[in-house]
Amino acid sequence: METAHGRWLTCPWCGQKDGVHAPQCPGGGHQPKGLQGFGGSIASDPLVRCGPLKRMLEELAKLAWKSFRSVEQLAFLLDPLELPQAREAHDLERVLETILSHARRVAPGLSVPHYVPHVQLVSLTGVGGLFKEEGDGWVSIAVASQFLTQPHTVRAILAHEACHYMLESAEVRKVDRRQNERLTDCCMFVCGLGKVYLAGYRTAPSQLEYRRGHRLGYLTDEEYQFADRYVPEIRRTNTLRLAGEAEALQQRLAHLLPDARVRDRLLTQARRTHPGKDDAWICQLVIEQLLRDRRS
Repeated sequence: METAHGRWLTCPWCGQKDGVHAPQCPGGGHQPKGLQGFGGSIASDPLVRCGPLKRMLEELAKLAWKSFRSVEQLAFLLDPLELPQAREAHDLERVLETILSHARRVAPGLSVPHYVPHVQLVSLTGVGGLFKEEGDGWVSIAVASQFLTQPHTVRAILAHEACHYMLESAEVRKVDRRQNERLTDCCMFVCGLGKVYLAGYRTAPSQLEYRRGHRLGYLTDEEYQFADRYVPEIRRTNTLRLAGEAEALQQRLAHLLPDARVRDRLLTQARRTHPGKDDAWICQLVIEQLLRDRRS
């Protein structure tokens, strides 16, 4: 499986490039004629326009954060300054390792793997990064070599590709490719990587040096800003009314293994092997074993 990311200055809605939008494209900020008065004010409300994105963020957050206990942790947002420098090729895996470690702490429901994929600098045309999953379960990430002189952009690319890795490992995906890419963009904010991504996902064309800029991602600028504000707020207020840890893990296990009889058998075996452990511990163990077996 290969997933490319970040077409330069390409609108994720209409596909036009270089900041040019098709008529009535949401990314261009155009509205159809006749949207005046009450109807026009609704169309101009970011909460209305970002409704589908809001629901996707909430669904993913419920799964990733797992329980109300996990949202009580401090330092949810990863500061770009905490990441290693990305000046050489060998630095990229250190950056990726830091990103995965942070996501493992703030999004325990995704059961982020400890294995750090190999990162390569390669020549890519029109995309910033590429996530590749081999048939034997090994994964790798490629980053466009032309961005090595732009460390913020490299980190943004790695944040997105890391989320591909985490979601695939957790078997969380959308059937439609574009929706799956949007889900991956949402994952960055749910995992506290929003500031890392926003610091490098776009650069305006430079008038002084006459160079073309870049624009990565599959959400509009407005949607990125909405996610950046909305996710920390619902985490702070527990708007999602997250369940207790044991109940949240049971829901996660049911998502991974819909067959109730198989789930009960695995849970029973785990309880016999580890007497005295509480339900949350047992359920987490079964989830980790299940994911490990599927990756092997």
